[in-house]
Amino acid sequence: MDITTIFNSQSHISSVEAYNIWNTLQARYLSAEKNQLFRNFVHDNSLKKVMDSDLKVYERQIQILEKQLQKYKIKSPHQPPQETKFSTKIDAITDKMIFRFIINDIQSEIYDLKRSVLSTTTSEELREIFISFTDEHLKVYKKFYVYGKTKGWTEIGPAFKTKPVKKEPVSVSEANHVWDHLNLRYDQLQVNDLFLDFVHDTDFLLILQTGKKILNKQIKILEDLAVKFEIPLPERPPAVMEAPIDPEIMEDQFAFRLLLGSMLSAVDLHTRAVMETIRNDNLRDIFHDFLMKEYNLIDKLFRYGKIKGWMHIIPSYRIKA
Repeated sequence: MDITTIFNSQSHISSVEAYNIWNTLQARYLSAEKNQLFRNFVHDNSLKKVMDSDLKVYERQIQILEKQLQKYKIKSPHQPPQETKFSTKIDAITDKMIFRFIINDIQSEIYDLKRSVLSTTTSEELREIFISFTDEHLKVYKKFYVYGKTKGWTEIGPAFKTKPVKKEPVSVSEANHVWDHLNLRYDQLQVNDLFLDFVHDTDFLLILQTGKKILNKQIKILEDLAVKFEIPLPERPPAVMEAPIDPEIMEDQFAFRLLLGSMLSAVDLHTRAVMETIRNDNLRDIFHDFLMKEYNLIDKLFRYGKIKGWMHIIPSYRIKA
């Protein structure tokens, strides 16, 4: 079987992808079980409704993962009980405590999904599933966090104070993430422009040109945010990039891996920004959008890299006959 056949095979996954399916399903089982358990101690009916809505997301994801488990004949983790009910109310377990336990679980799952997306390089179908799960979890997190904020159950970090106002628009962590993102995008734009002078493959050039448009658009958004919130602006990259380097020295494969590594680092920054945006809900939406765009670009880059043979081939998961 040649390499093209292996990549195009619908029944082929890597060993780490088999683990990603098993691990993600185990996490969903545990989340569903915790949700059902905590529901017995909830006092506020509005919290029950939010939890029920989240449970439906978990249940749907469980069905998708169980199908993947069967498809690739992967050993299943133990399923939770069908339902967990208690007739006794324990006042020491407050709604605020339940909220904090659940939102901590959601945050942990988003970080786990990040690892699953970035390590799923063989199966496009599976990577799309993990990306869609991430988007769903970010929406669940936003809904749950905003609900907790209206109840006064969240801790709001120190404000980024620039002048006395009645309502500070951003926290210190949010101001730092705007500044960090702007620095990252400036650096990525500079590297992107450098690669445009050396890359030979026309398809790769098109990817870099598309990336440049996205970078410029996001830089404008971040610069406007920095001005709006009076965050000091970092230095911009040079307008013209001229490097006295022989184009033959810079191989496309090397440029590809540097670009991919930069994008993988950006995913970590986007994810932390979403989790640490605790005051400004609109800003959280912007970082959410940045993260999903990054995932979609990485997905395209993975596909392109496989076609070119530039991706590392991870050991396969052997399906037993």
